Amino acid sequence: MYNEYNIKEKKLAYATLTDDEHLELRDKTLSDTKITPVCLGASVGCHLAEWSNGRTGRSHFCDTNGLDVSYYVLLSDVNTEELVRATIAGKCNHTQLDVARRNIDGKTKKERQKYMRAAFRELRELILLVGNQIEQFYTLWRISLQPSDKEFFDLFMDNKRDMALMECVVQLGSKEYRNTIPQLPGESEFENDKRFRQQAVLHLNALQQLATGSYADFQIDHEDYNNLTVVMRTSIAKLKNNRLLNNCFLDFNSESAIYLFIEKAGYGHMITEKARKKWLGQ
Repeated sequence: MYNEYNIKEKKLAYATLTDDEHLELRDKTLSDTKITPVCLGASVGCHLAEWSNGRTGRSHFCDTNGLDVSYYVLLSDVNTEELVRATIAGKCNHTQLDVARRNIDGKTKKERQKYMRAAFRELRELILLVGNQIEQFYTLWRISLQPSDKEFFDLFMDNKRDMALMECVVQLGSKEYRNTIPQLPGESEFENDKRFRQQAVLHLNALQQLATGSYADFQIDHEDYNNLTVVMRTSIAKLKNNRLLNNCFLDFNSESAIYLFIEKAGYGHMITEKARKKWLGQ
């Protein structure tokens, strides 16, 4: 899983690399790796993206065209040393953010925040289960003792949001989550199974609300948003149609597991050729 326990982070400042090191990094090290470009916001003089309180200068996902690079962040598996993904951080050259993306859900920024906070409240118990696996989030949550809903929301949404949301999707298939819907006295196994499926669908829809809002606010990149959406829609369809719960949920939050789940669900056409070659060997 993508969490602090088995992912090693290495930061390389752009200015410290020689021309040869840049060439090797670009053409060899990163050639088959998912690379996510990020604008650092106010720290580099960009004020296009906003925080929920309206303050400008928030960091945001962008594209690589014209990106003035400050540093690279390389994420590797601590056991295999295999490079998992990379981030290129710097200052974007945009004069405005993508209007179509900003309006993807047809809501104003204020309306979007309202719906996202409501969705988050539905997920509180699930997120606490996931929090045990995200060291930074869990530590901060424990330090804050009894955080308010707003503090809890801000804490979670600022903690590697794309990875954290996918961890929630994975957690739905865990024994710990299944135990949140115990069989009641006099309740049949069929009735309990139905109640569990209803809650899981409710939580998947809430996660979709958070993912869409995050994408509209430029806090998740395009590929991660597509993967989240396909995985969640697939799980909902399986929960509604499959007789057994087996294979209804993503097993692991890793690139290979995500793309294999998408491929088996019949959405292989949504996988890029680069991802298909690297993770599916096709």
